[in-house]
Amino acid sequence: MIITGVIDGPLPEGEPKAMDLYVVRDIPDLTIWGLELASNGANSTGSPSFTFPSGTAAEGDFIYVATETTNFNAFFGFDPNFTNIVLNVNGNDALLLYESNVAVDFFGQAGQDGTGQPWAYTDSWGYRRSVVPSGSGFEVADWTFPGINALDGETSNANAATPFPLQTFTCPSPLPATTITTTQRCPGGQMCSSLLDMIITGVIDGPLSGGTPKAMELYVVNDIPDLSDWGLQVAFNGNPPSTSFTFPADSATAGDFIYVSSETTNFNAFFGFDPDYTSRSTSSGKWVRMGLDSLGSTTCWMAPAPMLMQALHSHWRAFAVIRQKRALSQSFTA
Repeated sequence: MIITGVIDGPLPEGEPKAMDLYVVRDIPDLTIWGLELASNGANSTGSPSFTFPSGTAAEGDFIYVATETTNFNAFFGFDPNFTNIVLNVNGNDALLLYESNVAVDFFGQAGQDGTGQPWAYTDSWGYRRSVVPSGSGFEVADWTFPGINALDGETSNANAATPFPLQTFTCPSPLPATTITTTQRCPGGQMCSSLLDMIITGVIDGPLSGGTPKAMELYVVNDIPDLSDWGLQVAFNGNPPSTSFTFPADSATAGDFIYVSSETTNFNAFFGFDPDYTSRSTSSGKWVRMGLDSLGSTTCWMAPAPMLMQALHSHWRAFAVIRQKRALSQSFTA
């Protein structure tokens, strides 16, 4: 599910104040989703203040959350799906969408007062172009803003000169898998139909004998019932990649960190615990590229340098921040 629009309306009290969301794929349990308001330049608290009630949603659905029903219906002609004060926006506030307590999509910049910014929407609205989130946070270029006060004096969306573009978002076709460097995004292909369930968060080429520990840290975004669908590719010294390690038939839980190392002894000596798996595929040097495979499709590449840690902003497949000279330490937060 992604945020597709937000409105700060022209009716009394600035109503309707509402959000339009698009369901990317079937959601069997809406209770793992939530919203947070970061108003007037406040930073995010890191957790939602509104959690969706029990229910389901089907791929292609639009969901509407508003502060109240009466003015929303008067303006749009139908009732919102949910009401909550979390949408008490004033046109300069940021909003965050959470899945399983992880912020996965953003409208506006938390920590920044939107007044005077390109994304200001006082008595106006913002609507997502037909692009999906990159994972690197809010990007104003992905949105259309008609400018503040665009709805001044309007009494209904149907008759507005610049109407809120209800349900016009269309999910783009699946994109091809993309090979990346450590400073590029990792879209992973099939952006809307298949979200990544596991991502690479770090690789280390260590200082102990033989350059150990040589290891990879992975983060489990969504529950994985069968890890044997997953594997690692290595491309040594500029050679073409090949799948050299397939995970055994285990399961993994969302929020888990998984460690794959070339060996156990020096990994434990350096980190103080054993890796989950060992494979020579992590015998990497500075000029090795590593890839994560899911069902035969390479979803994410990383070109590691010694002691380099990848910290990602969200689970939408983007390398948002690079932390250098840090060892693997479960510092990744989605």
